[in-house]
Amino acid sequence: MVYCPNCGTELREGAAFCPTCGQAVAAPAGGGTETPAYPAGPAAEEAPPPAYIPPEEEKKSGFSLKKLLPVIIAAAVIVVAGLVLILTLGGGGGGGKSGVELDRRSEARCYFDEDEAAFIRFSDGTCVKLTMNDGVETAYLTPDEKNIVVLTEEGDLYVADKSLKKMKKVESEVADFSFVSDKGFYYETEDEELFRYSFKSGSAVKVTDDTGEIGGYALSRNDFAMLYVLDDKLCRLSSDGKSGEKLTGVEDNCTPLLISDDGKTAVWAESDSGELTFYSWEGKDKQKLGKLEGSSPRIIASADMKLMILYSSSSEVFLIWKKGKEPVKAKLPDGISGVRTGDGPLARSSGVKELYIQSGDALYRVSLDGEKTKLASGVRSYSIADGKIIYVKQDGSLRCGKLGKDEIKNEEKLDKDVGSYGFTLNGKYIYYIKDTEKDDSVLYGYRLGAKAPVKIDDDVYDWRVSLSGDTVVYFTDVSGSSGDLRIAKLGKESTRIAADVYRGTLTSGYYYNYIDPKGFWFFKDIDDGYADLYYWNGKSAKKAAEAIDY
Repeated sequence: MVYCPNCGTELREGAAFCPTCGQAVAAPAGGGTETPAYPAGPAAEEAPPPAYIPPEEEKKSGFSLKKLLPVIIAAAVIVVAGLVLILTLGGGGGGGKSGVELDRRSEARCYFDEDEAAFIRFSDGTCVKLTMNDGVETAYLTPDEKNIVVLTEEGDLYVADKSLKKMKKVESEVADFSFVSDKGFYYETEDEELFRYSFKSGSAVKVTDDTGEIGGYALSRNDFAMLYVLDDKLCRLSSDGKSGEKLTGVEDNCTPLLISDDGKTAVWAESDSGELTFYSWEGKDKQKLGKLEGSSPRIIASADMKLMILYSSSSEVFLIWKKGKEPVKAKLPDGISGVRTGDGPLARSSGVKELYIQSGDALYRVSLDGEKTKLASGVRSYSIADGKIIYVKQDGSLRCGKLGKDEIKNEEKLDKDVGSYGFTLNGKYIYYIKDTEKDDSVLYGYRLGAKAPVKIDDDVYDWRVSLSGDTVVYFTDVSGSSGDLRIAKLGKESTRIAADVYRGTLTSGYYYNYIDPKGFWFFKDIDDGYADLYYWNGKSAKKAAEAIDY
């Protein structure tokens, strides 16, 4: 499993940005960031995000895509173009919007059973078995679940619709592919040439040329547009681009940071002797945004790309750039360790008017002109949603209130001895773990405005909540990597879904550590590196396959 190194959100393979906190998570060639499953709730804190791939970490032989992890399932057979289509389970899933707009995602990678048969699972509980004449090396379902990309063991790359009735061969002698989005994907040939394939046009664009190798790069949030260094050039490939376009000449010290989905805005940094110079490009010549001390550039952008925070991990000074205006320099005593707006994470906010930034153990309100007001001290971590704030102090006390211009209004202490916690994106529910000498890892839930928090269960390690926030799925009685999986509506008795469930594969297709209580997948009964795959349909758990390499 791959997780955001900032907040712990589980990421689909090849994701360029964490959907929870906006962190750019492009990883060095050859692998992603492996971290243990986080015992955290649905809205984790932001931290300074590494937003690029350092050129020195790239393969010397050229650009290399992240290797997709080979990862399933079982049951009526239709032979189509050399593939066998097997459907099982069917139905289930659902989950309304509940006032929160989130993308629906499936667990996109294929899985393999002990006989090396490959499977794709869908968010509605359907499973598809992929059988190619040349064998399946790996396969990937697009986020919108409309297309499947398949790479055979012989290096042939195919694109098929979800029914596998329509199939097209894209390329031969392909080494790898990744960064699969609703629009297309990138792939690398055995000759180390990089291409981008578009589902809309049904054709591929060559990214590399004969002049050099790709160094650092940044992908847009839709994983399709690319800003990259090619030898001594900074280039962009827009979403509808038919070839890479040189923006400017650069030295080895260039770090691509951001490109918008439409490819019309690009931001990068150039370093020299411990100093960073940030630049932008918006359809014209490059524009200098400002200089900061440091060598590791960072960026966080709003959802509408109209506000950006540019900073260095080692500098107290940062830049606030609102497009159409000159960047403003601001300073906080301990740099930046979290950036939010009154609506939540900056990366999910538009029309931003002010920022709420954690610096060290203090929380500040920062205007877009750089003026700051301290709101709280002794802060360990915080979350904001719908104009409300919750935060945990260094002493473990959990507090909540409403954001005011210069203060936190109606602040109240909810509990003490609080460890990890989560604040739902609709700003209505808080879940948290409480640790005391008497009770260890007790999970509580609280609906804002209620009389008191509600105890849910003891010995809880991990949890996911529904989009509405009133239902929680969690693990208890954990031993090693497995435990009992339970589901509960806040204030009501819990129901055990299954025992001996592997925690690392709990997913319903929603990001942000949210889950659809009406439909999600999980593995259980681990034995010698294999496990059985189950689907919860909101009422019962049904086995979909046995002996899967999970």
